[in-house]
Amino acid sequence: EQTGSMPPYGMLLFDLTTEHGFKGIVGVDATGHVIWYADQGHEVHGFDQFDESQGYKIGMMLDSSDRTGLVVVEPDGTETKSYVKRCKGTEVEKDWYQLSNEARVAPNTRGLMTIYQSVGKVSHDDPETKYFGHKLEHYVADHVAYFDLASGNLTLMYDLSDYLNPVDNMLNESMSMQWLDQTCAGSGGNTVSVLDWSGASSISTYTSSSTGSTVPPLYIVCLRNINTIMALKQDLTGLQWIMSPDAQMNSNFTFSALNDEFFDPIDAQMIEDDTLIVFDGGLNRQGCKDPVGENCFSRALEYRLTYQGTP
Repeated sequence: EQTGSMPPYGMLLFDLTTEHGFKGIVGVDATGHVIWYADQGHEVHGFDQFDESQGYKIGMMLDSSDRTGLVVVEPDGTETKSYVKRCKGTEVEKDWYQLSNEARVAPNTRGLMTIYQSVGKVSHDDPETKYFGHKLEHYVADHVAYFDLASGNLTLMYDLSDYLNPVDNMLNESMSMQWLDQTCAGSGGNTVSVLDWSGASSISTYTSSSTGSTVPPLYIVCLRNINTIMALKQDLTGLQWIMSPDAQMNSNFTFSALNDEFFDPIDAQMIEDDTLIVFDGGLNRQGCKDPVGENCFSRALEYRLTYQGTP
């Protein structure tokens, strides 16, 4: 039943998994009628649509029980690109990897940004660190990666643990973090226990349209498990800023009020040089617990970013 005025969009796309076996993307018009769909046979954990220069293709990040990857689908449903793989190595610590959560059109519109995960290893020189009673030896290392449509190659651009990691920036969040046993097809059933610590959930891109802007082109990355948003320079010269309510994350920003803080950010996008919009998942908010407590709520937030030297 429609209430209120007609929605302004022509088509709304969303990922969908049903009990009847559908796993893919559905498009509905403003009246709610299905006008397009693509059943991929795997859960879709992220997607984006290219512009006219790429024929309005749709890129998707897929996840099944034993493999992850990216596919690109034409408007007529034809799959034209596929990078769906599983770990086949014999040494889990060295060989394990997967893609996760994201398939965002890259700034050059000729590829997709995604999250690549591997096993991070704690150095023997680091002090002993424990999470939830277990000694930390391995963790999921999140990377910003680029998939090129023309070549089919995947390139790692940033290792996020170079900037934040579970030893130097210790933060326990029992509502979002967990220990996982990972394996590879060729390992003979051997597993490695890894801490899913940072939990990268999204990558968006920003290029300023303001004349004389001092803000460089950026990748905006959400690390939901550690309540952090990170901005990285697209020219690969490193970190621009970190935003987090937790002191361990070395935030470059402070919040005007406690109620302004986000927890478990799922997605973030810069829309102007000084404006950031965030989907605050709220899972790690104080008072949120399992079973669900009264402070477990999500919300949309808009922040004005005030940089040093600006009013």
